[in-house]
Amino acid sequence: MPEQEGSTALPTGCPCLPRRKGEKMDKPKRYSLDEIYAYIARLEAEKSTLEAQLQAWFAVFGTTQLTHAKDRLDVAERKADKFEAEKEEWEKKYKELDNDLKAELRDPNGTIWEHAKRLQDECDRLNKGVKRILRFVELRRKSECELIFEIRALLKSRRRRR
Repeated sequence: MPEQEGSTALPTGCPCLPRRKGEKMDKPKRYSLDEIYAYIARLEAEKSTLEAQLQAWFAVFGTTQLTHAKDRLDVAERKADKFEAEKEEWEKKYKELDNDLKAELRDPNGTIWEHAKRLQDECDRLNKGVKRILRFVELRRKSECELIFEIRALLKSRRRRR
């Protein structure tokens, strides 16, 4: 790490090794024990910060590898887009149903349910009338049959008398 002004940071890397070809080695600088301990304490604090960030990363993405995390993030974003589109579709359907209901409630002839009830009542009334007519026709047929049988019986009895 580069040395910061006013800090007790030690330089990174070994100062005695050349950094590039042809570069001369520096003489090692002597640091006090307090400077070394402060530098170690700062490194440990930075290490704990990085470990906390890594744990937070793992908690969110389930992995500490960046490529896996990006893949999972992409998958999550695609799912979020899909759910957002589905949500918009359902909101549109809800608005249509709400508008249909409002229009139905404003109908001067009443709602479709009231109309259906009127039709059902009319159908029931007509069915009762048809049943009454069928009963009357059946009774009449029976009475006509009975009359026919009586007439036949009378005719037979008259024929026998002759």
